Amino acid sequence: MSFFLDTSWWLVFAASAAAASFAALMKPVKPLFLIAAGTAWSASIAWSAIAWGGLSALAAGALSLSCGLLLFLLVLLLTGVKLMAKKRYG
Repeated sequence: MSFFLDTSWWLVFAASAAAASFAALMKPVKPLFLIAAGTAWSASIAWSAIAWGGLSALAAGALSLSCGLLLFLLVLLLTGVKLMAKKRYG
């Protein structure tokens, strides 16, 4: 688990987390952008597996997907609160 000490692994993880979070931030969901985000995420996870091994790819994949899922849930919550306020006071 020495890959946690490597700065370049953290950069690859940041790229995979950004790619996983990109889909949560899109207002109109377009398939082309989803395919691009999925390709970027897969490429960064594959690079992590090639450079540091399978355990690092598993860690980067799980952590980046959980970041993307949490951001997606936060966006859903905030959008729901905004729509609820519009319906009540609008």
